[in-house]
Amino acid sequence: MKAATSGKSKKWLWIIPITALLVAGVAYFRSTPDPMFRGKKESQWIAGLISTDDPQAMYNGGLRARTKQAQEWKEFGPEGVQVLIRGLDNATHPVEKAHRQIYDWLALRLPVIARNFPKPKIDGTRDERRRIAGLLSKLARSGHEPASVMRRCLDDEDSKVREMAFMLFTSGVDEFARLNQIDENDKASLLSYFIRVTKVPEQQNRIGAVHALGYYPEKTKKVVPVLLEALQDTAPPVRFAAAISLQKVASEDVIATSVVPVLIGLLQTPSACDSARLLGELKREPALSVPALMQTVQTNKSTLLACIAIIALSHFEEQAEAIVPALQKVALREDNVGHHAREALKHLSADALVKN
Repeated sequence: MKAATSGKSKKWLWIIPITALLVAGVAYFRSTPDPMFRGKKESQWIAGLISTDDPQAMYNGGLRARTKQAQEWKEFGPEGVQVLIRGLDNATHPVEKAHRQIYDWLALRLPVIARNFPKPKIDGTRDERRRIAGLLSKLARSGHEPASVMRRCLDDEDSKVREMAFMLFTSGVDEFARLNQIDENDKASLLSYFIRVTKVPEQQNRIGAVHALGYYPEKTKKVVPVLLEALQDTAPPVRFAAAISLQKVASEDVIATSVVPVLIGLLQTPSACDSARLLGELKREPALSVPALMQTVQTNKSTLLACIAIIALSHFEEQAEAIVPALQKVALREDNVGHHAREALKHLSADALVKN
């Protein structure tokens, strides 16, 4: 009986990939016309797009060319945006994507079957989708198209395309944030997606998702536990992103007991400068924050980090009595660190005089 049941289960396993391939095949065999746009075929416009994330674009006039390209497409208006959207759709081959996803799923869970499963084609339009997504993101930031256009990029199989969408949705502050400008139902529908992505292997996608959760203060019961878990992520930038989001949505108690200790720990990581700056802005738990920042000033070899830590210390006016003697020694230095220490002493002394 068990053997028969096991055989039926294996048969059902094949229904999932076959069904997915059949559904994806419908989209694959659609006709893809190539209409004209301003004297050129749309495919020619797409092929001529410049990458927005190429490090080499900073050299040889690449940055200037990118700026010119963005301005040109802004002038094209909504028609141009539709060209880019069609280009993105044409570069998204659903049957190939489904084949890759099924193969990866089988290779992870059923490697014996995967060995006999046809190997998928390499993602040959990845760079094209990156170029389109990068330009769409710039146009959406400039208000030339609703940010919801980038929603489809969140479902792309390439992590870099998804990263560009995250950057768009988390750009802006408060009511100007893109996530706060889209339809409330659309925003609510994205919440489960962002929560799920906090667990993916790609670090930049985890950072983007964690940042996005900071725009859901109305969903604290769902969001805060996820962000507290992200505070324990193995990657320092993800932990810092969680701290940033928690200060927006969490209670004072959570910030004091969970966020501050993590920020202090991050003073020993590549996220040290940002963490020192945030400790100064928060001004929470001075009994922990002030000694940690003072130790950073006195022992760290990074001039930039020491200067940022001094600026952060200057925010703790209530602890001036403990901070001033230490900064007086640092102020004797004839470098930027000494200069910032002297400026901080002026601020703390002036504040003390006002209070007296």
